[in-house]
Amino acid sequence: MNLSIKILTVLVFYSFSVFTQSIKGKVRTDNIYSNHLKDIRTIHTYFSTKNKHKGKEIFLFCTDGQELMKMNYINSIDSLIENKIIIPINLILVESNEKYVNKDLQMRNWEYVKGYNKTMFANHLLFFTKELPLFFKKKYNIIFNDTSNLFFGCSNGAGFGLTLSAIDNSLIKDYILFSECGGDLGSIDSLNVNENKYDIYWGRNEVSPLKTSTLEKSIILIENGNEVRLKEFIGGHNNKIWKKEFLEYLVSNFPYE
Repeated sequence: MNLSIKILTVLVFYSFSVFTQSIKGKVRTDNIYSNHLKDIRTIHTYFSTKNKHKGKEIFLFCTDGQELMKMNYINSIDSLIENKIIIPINLILVESNEKYVNKDLQMRNWEYVKGYNKTMFANHLLFFTKELPLFFKKKYNIIFNDTSNLFFGCSNGAGFGLTLSAIDNSLIKDYILFSECGGDLGSIDSLNVNENKYDIYWGRNEVSPLKTSTLEKSIILIENGNEVRLKEFIGGHNNKIWKKEFLEYLVSNFPYE
C-alpha cells in the first residue's frame, strides 16, 4: 500500500488568558473503590456550566489526573469555555497509582503498559471501561452511550489509550495522544475496526526510539482504515509543553460557535 503521511509542525499563538477568573464550572472529587484493582482511585470531574453542545454533552477522559490537577488544566479549560473560546467540555481526570513496585517502575506503569504486567493492565482496563461508567451512572445519572467521549493521555498514559482503543473502543472512539509510549503493538496490529480517530503528537526533541515507534504504530492504524492526524511539536517529553499544545488543540478543534 502506498502511504502518504503528512507530519505538520505548526506554531500557533493564541491571545487568550486562562487564569483571569475563578472557576465557574463545578468540580467534584470522588474516591472510588475498584473491585478489579483492589484499590481506591481518586477521580476529579469538571462539569462545565454550559453543559451541552448541539444537544450532546462532551466528556474528556484523562489519565494521570493528579498531574493535570497540579498543572491547573481545569482552570485553563474553564476559562476558555467561559470566555467563549471553545465549546463546553466536561473533564474526567482519573488519578494514577504512583506507588513504586521496584526501583524503576510505579504501579502506574504496570496498569498503563500491557507489556509490564498483563494482569494489572487487564484489571485497570476493566476499571476504566466498566467500573468508571457504572459509577457515573449511579452517582451522576450519566450514561456515556448518550454522550460524545474523548480520551487524552501523555507518555504511558497515552500508551494506555492506544492499547485501549484496540482492545475495547465501546466507550471511546476519539483519542488524543501526546508523546505516546508503551502502547501494545500486538494489540494495535490485530485491530479489526476502522472507526477510531486519533490525534497523535510528539516532540521534535523526543528520543529517537519513541518517535520511530510512534510512526510505526501510526502507519498500522492508517493501514487499518482509522483516521489519524499527526503533529510534531517543538520540544520534548515535558508537562508544560503538553499543556500548551493541548490547549491549542482544543482551540483549533473545538472553537466556540
